Amino acid sequence: MPKAPPRPARGLPRSLRRAIKVLLPDQRRFWAARNLVRPLLLVAVAALIASSYLLRHDIVALASEDALKRLGYVPVFVLPLVSSASIVLPLPGAAVIFLGGALLAPVLVGLVAGAGETLGELTGYAAGYSAGPVVERGRRYQVVASWMRRHGTVVLFLLAVVPNPLFDLAGMAAGAARYPLWRFFSVILVGKAIKDTGMALAGAWGARGLADWLGPLFQRPQG
Repeated sequence: MPKAPPRPARGLPRSLRRAIKVLLPDQRRFWAARNLVRPLLLVAVAALIASSYLLRHDIVALASEDALKRLGYVPVFVLPLVSSASIVLPLPGAAVIFLGGALLAPVLVGLVAGAGETLGELTGYAAGYSAGPVVERGRRYQVVASWMRRHGTVVLFLLAVVPNPLFDLAGMAAGAARYPLWRFFSVILVGKAIKDTGMALAGAWGARGLADWLGPLFQRPQG
């Protein structure tokens, strides 16, 4: 009797399901590979957080005027990415956006930072996907998860576009609920780009206003 074709792996991205089916047509191997995804994701998230902690001094050094002048938009991309990916470590992602807005093109700073921050938020999604039963115990998580169940896309966008400490919980809730990855990425990319562009513009306007205010104090009197 021929073996039944592998059932679709619920929650995995469609492209990953297809790749597993092509590479592992045998049903037992298919499910073994699927069951490896969660622990591998969890290990990857833990490794990223640990490396961020070990390299935190080098990462923080990117949030400086000298680094921005030497490296351009690289710190604007890397620091928000690592800051959002580290989940629990306080890294100055917002500081480099403000400073970058004052020194570089603010709209481009916002778009680059938004892309980096969005990629970093995938660690929260992966943590929720791989360790859902563990993260579901927190009270704040339960509140955010209830919002996600009722208004998932709207909640993700609002939490992405407004600076707040709850977005990591929303990312975990999205991963645990198997919220479509492509939709998660698209929604938060738009929200983060809007937020970071606003922060960069605030940095540009703040620097200009400060220069206009302090400039006369440092001008030499003529005559």
